Amino acid sequence: MVHARELDLHCRVLAPLLVGRRLRNLGVQGGSLDLWLFFEGGEPGNLRVVVGDPSRARLLSEPCTLHKEDWIQGGVARTLNQELEKATLESLKAIPGERRVLLGFDGRKSLVCELFGPRGNWFLLDEEDRILASAFRPRGGRADLVPGALYSPPSVPALVETEALPLPEDPQSWLRAQQERAQALEEERVYRRLVQVLRTGLERERRALQKRIEGLGKRRDAEQGADLLQREAELLLAQKDQHRRGLREIEVQDWYDQGKPRTILLDPKHDLGANAKKKFARAKSLREGRERTKAEMKQSEVKLDEVTRLLSELRANEENAEGSPAATRLANLRKLQERAAPLLPGRSQKSKKSAAPSPRLPYRLFRSRDGLDILVGRGRRDNDKLSKGIARGRDLWLHIGGGYAGSHVVLRLQKDQAPPSESLLDAATLAVHFSKARGKDPAEVLYTKASQVRKRKGAPPGLVEVLRHKTLLLRFEEDRLQRLLATLAEEGRGGSGKG
Repeated sequence: MVHARELDLHCRVLAPLLVGRRLRNLGVQGGSLDLWLFFEGGEPGNLRVVVGDPSRARLLSEPCTLHKEDWIQGGVARTLNQELEKATLESLKAIPGERRVLLGFDGRKSLVCELFGPRGNWFLLDEEDRILASAFRPRGGRADLVPGALYSPPSVPALVETEALPLPEDPQSWLRAQQERAQALEEERVYRRLVQVLRTGLERERRALQKRIEGLGKRRDAEQGADLLQREAELLLAQKDQHRRGLREIEVQDWYDQGKPRTILLDPKHDLGANAKKKFARAKSLREGRERTKAEMKQSEVKLDEVTRLLSELRANEENAEGSPAATRLANLRKLQERAAPLLPGRSQKSKKSAAPSPRLPYRLFRSRDGLDILVGRGRRDNDKLSKGIARGRDLWLHIGGGYAGSHVVLRLQKDQAPPSESLLDAATLAVHFSKARGKDPAEVLYTKASQVRKRKGAPPGLVEVLRHKTLLLRFEEDRLQRLLATLAEEGRGGSGKG
């Protein structure tokens, strides 16, 4: 995590290089919502603001290697470019003693970057310090910081006077060194994450193999009884009165063992001949399985040896990590990962039963910001199943307004639970997206309790009657939609959802 003094030094180094230059454009990176500012002419050519991750929070100029599909195309990105397109950076400074940076632009627009780690954020403000856009919706005591509200800084401990870090003699060399340092930190983070993933996967596979070998051992022991079953079957066939039933056991002379008496367990539902036939069949099955078990045991033992060897190499890689560059360790680790990949279970190695397609559900399943399930009907008949067969009376039911066709949407609620405002907006966003009004901004969305939805007998598929409802005027938010689409459950994919 970047410290206040380091942040202040970054700003004092970058300010002479960037202040007075005009923005070419801005970009918001998908997933992380990192903010990139691209300037016209000269070096450094861009500025990256990383928020929301305590291990990566920073303000830095570094090369951009992202592709078109990595950027958010609407929502906050569109607002940023509309408000700051071709704007000139007039100031870049850190708030003394805080991990906040203020970027001022002509037209009196400004960006406030809060590099607080997991609570980090950035805000675009107008000339009156009202919020125009932000990376994340604040929570807790700052949940009221929404577009249109006045920006207020977070409460911070009393300022402790500290001496500023000295400026470097060669700013460009210093910036390159910071880029290399940031890259090394990123490689170290990726390395640690990959170590954890590999260790977890290999340990899980080792336990599974040990359990499998134990099970194969029990099967092998059972298969050793094939010869005994064969012997018992032959002894039964030698007995008189083969059609006797109701016996649970019989004592015979075992001519394989010098005529000693032997007790043979029987199935009382069958006669002696049928019991002998069952024992012959079981003995044959065990003999045939003996070779398979032997081959599977050998294969599992070889695989267990390789997994154990890879775990030892992984531990050695970590123990020898001191002093070696993260890039070198990461390259070695990726080689180990390539060797481990065939040993770790993947989608292609799942059983036929688990690989079989799941039954088609009449809805897509999404998750709201508050963790509530949002069900979106796939088609007209699916809408009927969702609204009248799956939705509970206490759930919230939504549909696009204005006479447009669209999917029925159900927000799952607990008994006596009021719909959280964020979840309501999430469900409304999906109601607009899966409708003929997609792209309309703003759009009307109807919502009510599912108990207020009726289906008239003989009505066409998807057509329902709403007894009482409220109307929500929804403004489109691209980042909200992208977040919701990213939560789409695997079993809920497919279909157009129009109804």
